[in-house]
Amino acid sequence: MIEILPSAAGKLSVQLPRIMIDSSDETSEDGGKDVPYVITLYERSATGSNMTETRIVTANETFTNDSFRNLDIDFSEDTYMIAITGTYLVPEFGSRAILAATLSAIGVVLASRFRKFL
Repeated sequence: MIEILPSAAGKLSVQLPRIMIDSSDETSEDGGKDVPYVITLYERSATGSNMTETRIVTANETFTNDSFRNLDIDFSEDTYMIAITGTYLVPEFGSRAILAATLSAIGVVLASRFRKFL
């Protein structure tokens, strides 16, 4: 998700590394055929209320190779957030964080059981 504060309509150009986020059809015959990203624009309501409207748009793909995909995304002056969704995304926290969370949970359980015996 990308937060923006535009004063007018504009275009966001972004380069997406395939190793971090990609959008492909792994079930296709050629294995990994590119498919469009899902682009969601979050916009302030035109009525002036605090309501939010969402709109799915298509990005213009300006360049692609084995490492990157470049997108141009048009937005209005009411847009405050842009979400780019693919079929593959590297988790924000890797396997070390999952291991740390698991060990912490085990520690809490053991500590609570040990405390009962004191």
